[in-house]
Amino acid sequence: MSFPFLNDQVIQMMAGMVSKYIEDQRGKYEASAHPLSAGQVQHFSAYFPAPTLDRARFAHAVPKLKNPDFYLQLRVMGIKNLPSFEDVAAITFIDVVVHNVPLTDPIRFHELVHVEQYRQMGLEEFSHRYIKGFLKGGSYAQIPLEKHARELEERYAAEPGRPFSVETEVREAIAAGLV
Repeated sequence: MSFPFLNDQVIQMMAGMVSKYIEDQRGKYEASAHPLSAGQVQHFSAYFPAPTLDRARFAHAVPKLKNPDFYLQLRVMGIKNLPSFEDVAAITFIDVVVHNVPLTDPIRFHELVHVEQYRQMGLEEFSHRYIKGFLKGGSYAQIPLEKHARELEERYAAEPGRPFSVETEVREAIAAGLV
């Protein structure tokens, strides 16, 4: 499902709402977030650059995350199939990962891919691509940024003894227009 009636100006406005929400949520959870343990840093350093691992913080959402207030406005615009924040395992707000469930290494890995995507693109570009990906694909599962993170997570889980550079994978996906 795509939304051809949404022009670039409306998409830019939506991306601005998402960016503001992301910044606000990052600020809300940053103080209670903790860094990766030394063992986790050592484990994930085979995949991620030090700046990504140094920046990443993790916070448990209590109570569970709620849908953003702007969801009502999006629904009025005819946009359905929005992901429920209460149902996701975790969400990354720039470099602060807020999780609804206990974290496993594959979930951590997936969210660290998003930290790397933010690091390389910046908040505004990430938000714009995320919104455009959702609108073009019509669902959370079809967002290229999510699909890429899921593909890398699956590769990590399938071949735990074969490290690869997520930094390079993200850079190449951005350059190729895949995310």
